[in-house]
Amino acid sequence: MESLQLFFKEVFNYNPVIATILMSMLPATEARLGIPFGMNTAIWGTSALSASKALLCGFLGSSLVVPIIALLFKPLLNLAKKIKGINKICVALENKLNLEKKNIMDQNNVYVKSNKLNLKLMFSIFLFVLLPLPLTGVYTGTMLGVILNLGFLSNCLAVISGNFFACLLMTSISSLVNTTYIIIAVLVFILVSLIFKKFKKKSVK
Repeated sequence: MESLQLFFKEVFNYNPVIATILMSMLPATEARLGIPFGMNTAIWGTSALSASKALLCGFLGSSLVVPIIALLFKPLLNLAKKIKGINKICVALENKLNLEKKNIMDQNNVYVKSNKLNLKLMFSIFLFVLLPLPLTGVYTGTMLGVILNLGFLSNCLAVISGNFFACLLMTSISSLVNTTYIIIAVLVFILVSLIFKKFKKKSVK
């Protein structure tokens, strides 16, 4: 534990604020792991962040990437689909996200646009991001909003709002439970999810 503590402190220059913000910006960790990481006294000792500081840093870091993803995801996806080798992966990703879009098509397969529909989509993405679980964070939520043709502001508002409550919930849990166990649990959940998906693809083939 002392070696691990020293490693993280050296990597993040002995600054839990920077560590929490940067970890919350990463797609694999986001604020779900960034908040308990910043509050972990086993790593940071007396320098560990308070609940309010961890909440602020986790929310700030994970929210900063939302407008960037909202602006760049579609152009990058279209570009990647033209690159041999990764085009199949990109098409599969787009098809998976488009499953949600098919549920809101009218009988003539024309995409319905209305204020009521936009609010429904925003609320759905808000609830999706609110769940403090791996793979339901700001990256997936924002990409889903882009695929569903939500406007830039509507997409950002839905994701950031859901992210705030997810961060609030994660901070509350971290305050009650040993944060080391939370970090381990999240990492194990991610690993199990990846293994399950791999075996699922093989069984389908």
